[in-house]
Amino acid sequence: MDKKIYLITLTENVKYNDLVTTQTHKGVVIGDYRKACELQKKTLYDRLHYWMKMWGYNEEGCPLEEIFEVAKGLNKISAWTENGDEFWCYVEVVEEL
Repeated sequence: MDKKIYLITLTENVKYNDLVTTQTHKGVVIGDYRKACELQKKTLYDRLHYWMKMWGYNEEGCPLEEIFEVAKGLNKISAWTENGDEFWCYVEVVEEL
């Protein structure tokens, strides 16, 4: 039986002190697209919460939706702020066994 390998990749373009742009591979899921999408969402939202904490919003009890606009595509979830900070998290098939 062939099993697809799904790679979760997070890209951040953040204006914090100096510009921070990173692309990191955050996980691999084998054979389960639904679980890959769950990991994709968790990866992105964990990182958005991290930046909210860095920017001091968690102390104010500010909901994530007040800081970020979020849009879901076929294999991508995007988030951005009014200040131009951008985040993308992809699920992609990298190989078939």
